[in-house]
Amino acid sequence: MESDVLKKLERQEYDKVYKEHYEAQDQGELDKIVEDAIANHMPAEGEENVSEGEKGMVGHKSRFLRVLSTFYAPNQAA
Repeated sequence: MESDVLKKLERQEYDKVYKEHYEAQDQGELDKIVEDAIANHMPAEGEENVSEGEKGMVGHKSRFLRVLSTFYAPNQAA
């Protein structure tokens, strides 16, 4: 049980370092990817403009796919 507590404390230190140094950078990169996906989204044939709801959905989908690929295929996400 003592080793479990020590391991948890070590992970907390790692998480603290990540949050202090890399979390903002990762969030900025993710936001850029979402903005690029929204900017590059083309309206369907016959439609004039992309609605705000559709832009939001494209943003959510691109964010989800990026996070999913980072979790399941970290080498491809880099």
